[in-house]
Amino acid sequence: MVNVTEQKAFQLDIPTLLSFHKCNEVLEYVASSVSKDRFYCEINYQAKDNNGPHWFGYRCYIKDLQSNKSLYIHFGFIFLPSTKVGLMVELDRNNNLDVYERVWDQIGPSSVYHINKEESDYLKLFLPDDILSQVTEFESAVKQAEFLQDYFVSCCEALLAAARKEKL
Repeated sequence: MVNVTEQKAFQLDIPTLLSFHKCNEVLEYVASSVSKDRFYCEINYQAKDNNGPHWFGYRCYIKDLQSNKSLYIHFGFIFLPSTKVGLMVELDRNNNLDVYERVWDQIGPSSVYHINKEESDYLKLFLPDDILSQVTEFESAVKQAEFLQDYFVSCCEALLAAARKEKL
């Protein structure tokens, strides 16, 4: 249980809450509108950990159309102070036991994401901070969604390609 006497008070304002709502709409659109000729993606709306005390986003099933390999990922923001904070696509070990080690070993670098392996049970592909800052400055949610979909698709394709490869 959180000891509220030791915590800094939270602050909110209506414009920030409305922006957070729009962010949710954009993330949902990005994950739910991936072209089916690339890979299959389905949001798991029933997942209890779509949102949590340090996480905001969606759990998604992604399936490679070439190999039928499936992964269960997180897509969204992490804001746990003890870890890197930002927008990421995450593959966790517990929900991907059959392919996790292969993906961990085989995932390749990209200019679109930064690989984070600070926690051995979580492989995180972060949108670089400077690019995220640029995205938040866009005036149009459509432009934000287009940019973030390119990032999301690149991450998913990299994870699925790593899952297809043979172990080194």
